[in-house]
Amino acid sequence: MLDSFVPPAQFDEFRVSRPIGEGTMGAVYLCTDMRLYRRVAVKFLKGLELDRSVLDRFWIEARAIAQLSHPNIVTIYRTGEVNQVPYLASEYIEGKSLDSLPLPLDLPILVQVALGVAQGLAAAHRRGILHRDIKPANIMMTNSGEVKLLDFGLAKFLDALPTESFLLRNQSDARRPLVAGSERALTQRTLALAATPPLAASAQAARRSPNDEGGPGLEISEQCIGTPLYMASEVWRGERASTATDVYGVGAVLYELASGKPPFDHNDLLGLRHLALTAEFRPLSEVAPHIPAGLAQIIERCLRRNAARRYVSGESLYAALDLWARGISSFSSGGHSARSPIALSTISTAPVVEPPRRWPALAGLAAILGCALSVGWLVMHRPLGSAVLLPAGTLELGSSADEIESAQVWCKQFLGAACDQGALAAFSREQPQHSVTLSPFRIDRREVTNEEFAAWLNAMPGVSVQDERLVRLAGVTLADLYPMYQPFSGLRFDKATRRFVVPSEFRRHPVSQVSWYGASEYCQQHGQTLPTEAQWEYAARGSEGRRYPWGFNAPSCEGTVFGRDATLPCASAERGPQPVGSASQDRTPEGIYDLAGNVAEWVADGFLPRYASCPAPCLTPRTSDASSQQRVVRGGAWGWSAASVRGATRSRIEADKTPVNVGFRCAASVN
Repeated sequence: MLDSFVPPAQFDEFRVSRPIGEGTMGAVYLCTDMRLYRRVAVKFLKGLELDRSVLDRFWIEARAIAQLSHPNIVTIYRTGEVNQVPYLASEYIEGKSLDSLPLPLDLPILVQVALGVAQGLAAAHRRGILHRDIKPANIMMTNSGEVKLLDFGLAKFLDALPTESFLLRNQSDARRPLVAGSERALTQRTLALAATPPLAASAQAARRSPNDEGGPGLEISEQCIGTPLYMASEVWRGERASTATDVYGVGAVLYELASGKPPFDHNDLLGLRHLALTAEFRPLSEVAPHIPAGLAQIIERCLRRNAARRYVSGESLYAALDLWARGISSFSSGGHSARSPIALSTISTAPVVEPPRRWPALAGLAAILGCALSVGWLVMHRPLGSAVLLPAGTLELGSSADEIESAQVWCKQFLGAACDQGALAAFSREQPQHSVTLSPFRIDRREVTNEEFAAWLNAMPGVSVQDERLVRLAGVTLADLYPMYQPFSGLRFDKATRRFVVPSEFRRHPVSQVSWYGASEYCQQHGQTLPTEAQWEYAARGSEGRRYPWGFNAPSCEGTVFGRDATLPCASAERGPQPVGSASQDRTPEGIYDLAGNVAEWVADGFLPRYASCPAPCLTPRTSDASSQQRVVRGGAWGWSAASVRGATRSRIEADKTPVNVGFRCAASVN
């Protein structure tokens, strides 16, 4: 492939939008997947005519990432070729790589990076895959605060994962290369490089991978692969890499992020190699005294020259970090400890979950961690039922013309003849797309349950049951107990006790067969309201405009509760709603559950066929007519098709109807 290669405007199912950069092995373009209605990053291989090994490594990257499915690892969608130029299509990540952030990082951000990278690396190591090029440029922080490990272009499959005993058995002669002659070859090549002025430049060159264009080209053998500043001693000696080698890379990155400098640095590669093989790095207590001693010990163990004395893998490293993080967020109350893992984001607009009231000391923890709001937010994972605080932000509400076109194509492919003109016309409800600005608000982490709704009805004076099915208050229908839906709704009325009851197996299921009036009244009685359309969509799509609440990956029958009617693709799964928060895929990066499936949800707005005009700046809007008898329903449901799962989908139902597949959650503005 020539360096001047430019992909065609459209190829396979992709439409090219713009170039977004160059990676270790190729040029990367932002594209739109016209079949699955999502943005993707497509990497095209370059330099193919010059080096066949580059092509081999490209397919290594593809196979390695394709085996991995983890929130902290970039997701690969497919591979292909355009005019004999291979490409790899993966998820498009909006955010910044760590090498673009000012150093040293604040402690909360450092902890978030450490936990995220270790989790991603643990997932790779469990599948027998090495990364072999851990460096700040290969780690990204998304706009929603996630940590993503990128570029498995130097990955190598392992025959078996090493264990502590394996490493101990093979460290009697720690300098003995596992491949004969590799140390000698490396030494000769490094001497030659060090004597060449353009390549003896600085640590900036050392930060590059061997295959980076213009880089130092240190790939002497298959064993000597990596980026010099973050290479373990065994790699400098040309020995075989192991999971402990990746652990060293993580330690070197964290050391640099904490102190502003790598553990070893020199103005030429030979000097850098000498330091890595013989010198001791300065303790973090000297170069980064603000780092807690426990965290410093973990980082420094990663950097031990003897691989057997490091953490053996990403999994053992994550276990140590998680244990430390849990320890600093433990609080005692009445002799019991409430433990909760911490997650810390890097963006001042990233969502934050409101701290539990039973943990008043949390504010003190935030102060100890030095988490200034201008730099990051502290996120504590709370039990289901808590509210998530979303900061002020801007959202492109609705769908663009390209997104509508992609959704229609996808609908036809997915539903076939069932995607008729009526279904296609429904997509127009998502227009015109327009920018809205939202004030801070809280939204329930999950939908209101049968148990909660029954408890509220029992506490409300004046509630009656008409015709043994309609739950009414002041002449308004709140809910329906129609018997044919009992297997799904779960809500019952005990005539003997005159109380609403819920069988134990349905207590954690979302309440359904509730009218818009019942949902609205419930929220008001709890000092809240139904979310507006804009609030709901902001919670589901984030400021980055995710296609689904979790991102851009298509929904799966195992991970999201949708499509479970007889004619739909998930018909073999259990019909009806499932316990709130139990769907493994259906959760946002901010920790909000079931926005895509389970039951659809009432929102505050009255329905209009298209969005009402809202002149800029459009501030915290209600998107349509509040006096309409038809109310907007957002999200998908257990018996609805995959088209409803998208975060932009709008539906409509009469306010006094009580559908079996519609429930609700509450929200509240924050002054």
